[in-house]
Amino acid sequence: VSTQSTGARCEEEGTVEAFQNRLSELINKLNEDRETDQATMSDMKERYEELSSRQMERLNDKLNSAYTEIESPLNERINLLNESFQTIRDLEDDIRKFKTMISKLHSDIAEE
Repeated sequence: VSTQSTGARCEEEGTVEAFQNRLSELINKLNEDRETDQATMSDMKERYEELSSRQMERLNDKLNSAYTEIESPLNERINLLNESFQTIRDLEDDIRKFKTMISKLHSDIAEE
């Protein structure tokens, strides 16, 4: 009986050892897979950041060119309006001077 229980125990120990070995292999494989996954994710993140940066540069260039195309005629129009307003202010000033001169002439004529 003792020989049978010793044999069964050896067989059990062999099974436990095989199970432990298999478990160690699986853990090692999982660790390798995790490292590979992390490297892949890191590469993908770098690629995403690179592509995003390039896309932002393109968008910025397009916006700048569109803004420049719109800005130039707009600035020309603003300058034209400013010149027109300055002309109006100059005319108003001339009209005030003319009115003052007419008033003086009127008072000079009224005094005579």
